[in-house]
Amino acid sequence: MKRGQVFTFAGTNAPRAGMTISETLFMSPEEHATIFSIAAGTDISEEFYPHPYLYLSLSGETRVEAPSLRVLPEGSALLPQKTPFRVLAQDPCVFLEIEAKEGFCMNLIKTDEVFALKDLLPYEEGKIVNADIVNNPHMKMALMSFDAGCATPEHAAGGDAMMLCLEGEGVITNEGVPHTVQQGESFSFRPGAMHKVAAVTRFKMMVMIVR
Repeated sequence: MKRGQVFTFAGTNAPRAGMTISETLFMSPEEHATIFSIAAGTDISEEFYPHPYLYLSLSGETRVEAPSLRVLPEGSALLPQKTPFRVLAQDPCVFLEIEAKEGFCMNLIKTDEVFALKDLLPYEEGKIVNADIVNNPHMKMALMSFDAGCATPEHAAGGDAMMLCLEGEGVITNEGVPHTVQQGESFSFRPGAMHKVAAVTRFKMMVMIVR
């Protein structure tokens, strides 16, 4: 994962014909996050996990069979029930797999339903809205919506941090350098890096912090 610059997971993890490729973003005894790229016609064989796994489609359509087929368009997500399931690709796709043994906000996310992350929280005029998807001692994953012109104060995250733009356009000023981000683009911060986020238009993002 690139630090200190704008990137897309689809660009840095492009699918290759006949292959399934994975890259671990982070791993601990309690959580992990992995990027997968899957070529057309390939799959990840059926698996079972006793704790929640969230799947976020980043490029193309990600298909999850759990046991019935769920199609995840780009930008949508699924938290499968605790049942055997497999991931397959009709066309090339890239997705993020997030494991958290505890802390999923189940009043925000419903299991076994396809949903768009950006639709989970509203815009408020002149305000920044924040909602946790996961919050436990090891990881925080949150959604944020910014009305146009709103900005955070300069701050540093309490660990490794990565953001994904879900909608609109914003500017991330990282250690004094501004970077424009748009839908589908990401930015990763080194631990302790001072930064702030400002909305050019109405803007939504997901942020993930590993503590």
